[in-house]
Amino acid sequence: MAALATVCFATAAPLVLLAPELTSAQVAFGRMLGGALLVALWASFRRQPLTWWSGRLMVYGLFAAAHFLLYIAALRLTSIANTLVLVNLSPVFVAILSRVVLGETLPPSRYPGIILALAGVALMVGFEPTLSARSLRGDALALLSGVTYAAYSLAGRRERQQYPLYAYAAGVYFAAALALAPAALSPPPGSRELVASFWPLFLLALIPTAIGHTLYNAALRRVPAVLANLVATQEVTLGVLLGVVVLAERPTPVAMAGGLISLIGVALVLKGGR
Repeated sequence: MAALATVCFATAAPLVLLAPELTSAQVAFGRMLGGALLVALWASFRRQPLTWWSGRLMVYGLFAAAHFLLYIAALRLTSIANTLVLVNLSPVFVAILSRVVLGETLPPSRYPGIILALAGVALMVGFEPTLSARSLRGDALALLSGVTYAAYSLAGRRERQQYPLYAYAAGVYFAAALALAPAALSPPPGSRELVASFWPLFLLALIPTAIGHTLYNAALRRVPAVLANLVATQEVTLGVLLGVVVLAERPTPVAMAGGLISLIGVALVLKGGR
């Protein structure tokens, strides 16, 4: 489930960049509201009751809103590669916070795999040929997005016994949309911007949100948060491959080596270090 979610996550960055007419808050709001409605529709088909008003879901929605808003804002200031790598440092934060929040620890045999996976992800970016204040701001936003992503992941793991999956996912996405509404709707986007951005927003709501993040939350119910989060770091690897297929961007040998190292690291973690 985490691997399928990661495939869906990899579509997010290109789709965000296909909606330049809207602000970061408007894209994040449309993505979360659309994702909530799509999951609610599926839940009604499955006859699963929904929970729209819950104090805890509202708090978790704030984590989700911050993650998606910071992620989209970072994409518009720095490179896709930098954004993905910094956001996907979240397993470090999850590993630290899981012990404090959930009392979950990983056996020492898994830590070399974690280190190898994160080192591979960092290596994929290579070395930035240029550096600017704008890209540094984007990098800072991406790192904060990674911290809130870790909090969002821990919330999904913590509440696995408290809410049915679709009720939890739809409730958190809807709470995130409510939190983003003031920034997204003041002033509201014009009809021309909405028409131009309809398909990217719909696909963002469907693929990486309604499908991807709901699968991710399902994975969090079955494995420790750090494991699901670590598998999701391969969004970086898939992002490079997507760039080859869609944008005809050739990865450097360093990026290819980093992707291979990262995949080996994930395999080591999932095998328990054996």
